[in-house]
Amino acid sequence: MDFRFNFAVDENENSEADTDFLLLCSPKDKQESREKSRETADPAADSSPKLAASEHQDEAALKKNLCVKAAKEHNIPKDLNKVLENKVMETVLGLSYVKLSVVERTCSGDADSEGIVSKSISSHTDLIPGVYEGGLKIWECTFDLMDYFSEAEIEFTNKTVLDLGCGAGLLGIVALRDKQESREKSRETADPAADSSPKLAASEHQDEAALKKNLCVKAAKEHNIPKDLNKVLENKVMETVLGLSYVKLSIVERTCSGDADSEGIVSKSISSHTDLIPGVYEGGLKIWECTFDLMDYFSEAEIEFTNKTVLDLGCGAGLLGIVALRGEAARVHFQDYNSTVIDEITLPNVVANCTSKGRRMGSGKDRKASKPPSKRPRKAEGSPDVLNRCRFFSGEWSQVSQLLLSSNEPCSKYDIILTSETIYNPDYYSALHETLAQLLDRNGRVYLASKVHYFGVGGGIYLFEKFIEEKNVFRTSLVKTIDQGLQRCIMEITFKNSC
Repeated sequence: MDFRFNFAVDENENSEADTDFLLLCSPKDKQESREKSRETADPAADSSPKLAASEHQDEAALKKNLCVKAAKEHNIPKDLNKVLENKVMETVLGLSYVKLSVVERTCSGDADSEGIVSKSISSHTDLIPGVYEGGLKIWECTFDLMDYFSEAEIEFTNKTVLDLGCGAGLLGIVALRDKQESREKSRETADPAADSSPKLAASEHQDEAALKKNLCVKAAKEHNIPKDLNKVLENKVMETVLGLSYVKLSIVERTCSGDADSEGIVSKSISSHTDLIPGVYEGGLKIWECTFDLMDYFSEAEIEFTNKTVLDLGCGAGLLGIVALRGEAARVHFQDYNSTVIDEITLPNVVANCTSKGRRMGSGKDRKASKPPSKRPRKAEGSPDVLNRCRFFSGEWSQVSQLLLSSNEPCSKYDIILTSETIYNPDYYSALHETLAQLLDRNGRVYLASKVHYFGVGGGIYLFEKFIEEKNVFRTSLVKTIDQGLQRCIMEITFKNSC
């Protein structure tokens, strides 16, 4: 087999030899840039998800240059031990790959001359067009293509192969090995405890299907706030973005098991290399890009939360509800599909932000000057009285609505409902629409942040807008459009007969 290590950075690179196979993985979720909450390792790094205004010009110039980025061939060092120096390896489908979180902590200076690691972390995105095209992450469709090689018995023997847009290079490595039998064997004999396969074993598929069926109508549950708030923050490491503290996800991934993750969503998310398992895990462990868009809009539009009742729907990290709490909302309720998310992410974030000496959401200038992330475990300090204004719920939307409207503590309708990146799947539109109709006050407002389109899933802002129009219950208004990267929008929703 002829396999030249042409590590080129220009997609128009011409190989000297004709290529028998061109391997190209164009993952659906690469365009969505799903994983938005990379943990910032460098305390000095800018933790803001947006570049400061003064940096935008430099960024634009950089993009212009990098869009026609010159090709370069990378030589293989003679000392191969140097290549693996400071690298921590993990295994999937019998292939070793570099652990990304370690690269994010250690790759700086000459090792990251393009600055893509720091830019990816600070902007909370896996895609910066013309600057960084997502190669640090292993994308889901890579595994689909590897599976197909095995199923279709693709032969690479004596072929010349190009792994185009290679990233981790797993496709090219499979071509180098060209041993389908050994790959299958490695899957079957893999350590069951590691559960590193991106697909569940055949015997587990039936259980998974049954689990999905049950979880699609997942019962609602109200989560009590522990009396000892320090227990909530135990073993948690906090980081900071836009002046708000949030739990460091990589620590949760290492420490959350057993009773702390009774749903098994942490292990499932890691093993399947995805942030979305419909009906099982709906992405609440991550902080998504549109969350920051909505937070920016609150400041720009001077949204008033004082004395309002607020619901953070599909809350995840709960940052939107925390902003409302800091804005002196009378009550803030948090809902996420997964109970693990509420217990391990949302509640700790609320405790960390709202029981310390009160810091209100400042101006844009204040936020850009926010302190570097704290890497030490936090303790709950000051008065926890603000938590008396909070309630926490997990479960499917319709079930949570029933619980809220029929419980011994019936709540009034919400003045404001906040929701971000919850319309990616059209299958959920009916349940979301019904929930909004049941829980929103007659003169209330919904602020919804979304991408224009979610590739591979099918949802998006215009499809949801059309759905609402057909129902003829609400009126909508697109109050802001963000054109940087993938186009995103902020939608305001009100009842048609509201004041």
